[in-house]
Amino acid sequence: MEDLRDNGFRLPKYTTYNQANIPYAYPPAAFYLTGWMHFCFGIPLLTLFRYLPVVISTLTIPAFYYLTNAFLDNKFNRAIATFFFSMLPRSFEWFVMGGGITRSLGFIFSILAVYFYWKINSSEKKKTYLLLASVFSSLTVLSHPVSSLFLVFSIIILFIYSKPTKIYVQKSLIIAIVVVLLTSPWWITIITNHGVSPYVGAGSSGHINWFEIKNIITQNYGYENSYFLTIFSVLALLGAFSGNNKNSIKLTILLILGYIVIPRGGVDFLTVYLAILATIGFKDVIHIWNEKQKVEHQNLIQQMKENKKTRIFLFFIIVYIFLAAYTYKYVDNKDQVRLTIDDFKAMEWIREKTDEDATLLLYPSWDKNRYWWNDYRAEWLPAITKRVSVTTVQGYEWLPELFAERITRYTDLRFCNQRGSECIMQWTEKFDIDVNLIIVGDRIGKLNLVESFQLDDAYEEVYRNEEIIVFEYLSEE
Repeated sequence: MEDLRDNGFRLPKYTTYNQANIPYAYPPAAFYLTGWMHFCFGIPLLTLFRYLPVVISTLTIPAFYYLTNAFLDNKFNRAIATFFFSMLPRSFEWFVMGGGITRSLGFIFSILAVYFYWKINSSEKKKTYLLLASVFSSLTVLSHPVSSLFLVFSIIILFIYSKPTKIYVQKSLIIAIVVVLLTSPWWITIITNHGVSPYVGAGSSGHINWFEIKNIITQNYGYENSYFLTIFSVLALLGAFSGNNKNSIKLTILLILGYIVIPRGGVDFLTVYLAILATIGFKDVIHIWNEKQKVEHQNLIQQMKENKKTRIFLFFIIVYIFLAAYTYKYVDNKDQVRLTIDDFKAMEWIREKTDEDATLLLYPSWDKNRYWWNDYRAEWLPAITKRVSVTTVQGYEWLPELFAERITRYTDLRFCNQRGSECIMQWTEKFDIDVNLIIVGDRIGKLNLVESFQLDDAYEEVYRNEEIIVFEYLSEE
């Protein structure tokens, strides 16, 4: 965002992040939105990064409610689905943390685009909805790469199952043409500057879900708090085999195929369809309990009035999944995946007190739940210090020729564990890297590591606070 602002809000060719000449190929809608808010209102970027994703992510809840019109038959069922969606941890975690500013925007735009695409074949205001579907589809493409895949995949499945008429085909083609035209200033610029290689690299760098086909069998998709029962997945499984809803097969295909073909954040986007399918399964469970009337003539509100067991079960579900969502932040210490005041102080000291050409080595965390993709210190280090970090992997997925090497570097250094200065020497020689500063986080828990640098005459302690300690490598020259 700083690069965009400094370039007069014209797309730069490269980003200055980690001084790596990474192509500025990421969809820029969120960068423009946040950059303009910063420029016009003077709101600090870090403040916008913290709060704007929360606001946008919260707005996905009413957007989702409107989308449920395409699959559920009354307001109460849609309300249940919306509650399920808002309580699914994966429907908000990834859209708030880290790069949530782009993900949340792509998520809400894709939900609205799917909704309005459905409306063009089910409403009289077809021209209005055609325009809205085109606009929100374009904004989705301009917001986040995975949201674009999610949207395209969803529209293809909905198109196939809508038994498309000639007019519907024409409208779909109109939307596609409008999207291509509205997004052309961006993608023409990127292809002219870099070709398609950044997207090929980024698209192949994520978690490829079809390698984990076992999750489809075990119903353990990772949507929920692992310390609680996987209620959503079980209800969704029941909904998949429901004979009482014509959309169950469509939703099941959307969920399973989407899980297989959408890399990286596909699981998070698919919470949309999981929540609706779980609602169908929930309705079937309630129907089984009702013995007074046939399923076809009974809705949830009537059943709650007439069946005490239904009311108790609904109350239990609401309380249980709320607790599961609330406590999700403590699973695998997720609440600790954040920069602290001490992190900021150390990084600011490096930016203000060291040479601009200083090269930084951040010792990776040894925590079994931490790796390069959630190493928050490594990700923020180049942005805040304005220095080169030799252990940062984030961003290099746009440079496919370097991405694998950066992961190898990070992994080798992580396996050093407590070997300290000896390991650093071997590591720098192996990869032919010159390092000026060694940064050790969580220093209290790494006393042996810290001591190895203190006892080595090649290193001098230059900064410390409660969490961070920084050593300078004393060049032999």
